[in-house]
Amino acid sequence: MYSRGRDVGAVSFLLPGRIGSLILLFVALNSTARAEEHCSNGYELTDPVPLTKALATRPHDAHLLVCLGDVYRRRGNAAAAMDFYRKAVVADGRNIDAWLGVTTLLRSALEKDPSNQALRLQLIEATLHADRTADLEGEITLLLESEPPQEEKLKLTAILITAGKLDRAQTILDGLAKGGPVPEEVSFQSGLILMEKGDYEGAVMDVGRAVQAEPGESKYSLALAQALLRWHHYTTAQAFLHAVEKNFGSIAEFQYDLAYTYYGTHDMQPAVTILSSLIKGHPQYSPALFLLGECYGEMGDLTRGKQFLSDAIIADGTKAVYYASLVEVERHQGNCVDALAMAKKGLALDPDDAELILGSALCHEKVGEFASAQHLLERLVQLQPNNLTAHRVLARIYGRTGNKAAAIAESRKLQQLADTPPTINSTKSK
Repeated sequence: MYSRGRDVGAVSFLLPGRIGSLILLFVALNSTARAEEHCSNGYELTDPVPLTKALATRPHDAHLLVCLGDVYRRRGNAAAAMDFYRKAVVADGRNIDAWLGVTTLLRSALEKDPSNQALRLQLIEATLHADRTADLEGEITLLLESEPPQEEKLKLTAILITAGKLDRAQTILDGLAKGGPVPEEVSFQSGLILMEKGDYEGAVMDVGRAVQAEPGESKYSLALAQALLRWHHYTTAQAFLHAVEKNFGSIAEFQYDLAYTYYGTHDMQPAVTILSSLIKGHPQYSPALFLLGECYGEMGDLTRGKQFLSDAIIADGTKAVYYASLVEVERHQGNCVDALAMAKKGLALDPDDAELILGSALCHEKVGEFASAQHLLERLVQLQPNNLTAHRVLARIYGRTGNKAAAIAESRKLQQLADTPPTINSTKSK
């Protein structure tokens, strides 16, 4: 009998070679599995070796990367910990634990160097990603009180705009616009804020000023094209893009925007040609894959449309709109089971997506699941009281289930909406 404390490596030499190797492998795998389980259960691991072995087979596993970051942070190796947290962020940008790890290390660094404005900017960005909004205003105040140069303030506003903190960003930009000519970057960022708020005319004016001041800056011209597209001025956007094509025609986003101008004017063949060429050089560029799927759908080729929409989801599975379009294709092909499965994944990303809710309801209706369809539609008309299609289908569902009073009431609402002059909705982004 060998004692429990005997070295495993020594045991292997006393057994036939293959059996000894299998025992060593079994023990190693068990050690790795236990380490992962302990990490998942919140145990404070201090040995990185088992997790490192697991990472060799799953190098992009954000959970493992965070666990390793935690281990090295506890061991006092801040540089290694930050490296693993950053890799986790690259693997999964929505991993809150990874961003919390980054914020913890940045706070520690700022305690030693509180005047480091670059570090504080990084902390503000990480705080936003970590959803620690309670800490945000204090960090912004500390940065602004340190009187950073204009360049650092503009980096701050860019971070805030990306995170959707539009009013806070605008307050800072307003201060930068006082007392002299407005810098083009201030005009540009103000235009971005207006675009996100749905004021596309104002966005075109502000971003247009930046383009006039710096015609060679690609981000200004591409933002102007985007504002025109969101404003549904497709012909104007197309003319503008052709005018600057010599400078920016090789940029993937430029080609996508140009294709979208043709899609917006229902001229699908040029759009397909541009997008097909684009994905040859950028096969994982999900916006192009998605738009190409939309183009084929508009052309009636649902099979090819479905393929490109599926490819877009494989390339980037974080966009609810990709799932919504694929649900529509599956539904029109009669594949309600697949459509509902896709809708479930999309609604997990955005529970309030109107197209996904409606598509799910229509599929439930088609397979006779009227209660599920009714539940979804009642929620949709609460989210969007003016949605004519939702009211129409809900009235039909009430009628099919024998709820005549509700069907009549819903039909009256539908008639009232139909008699109301429509308002232009230009808030749908490209």
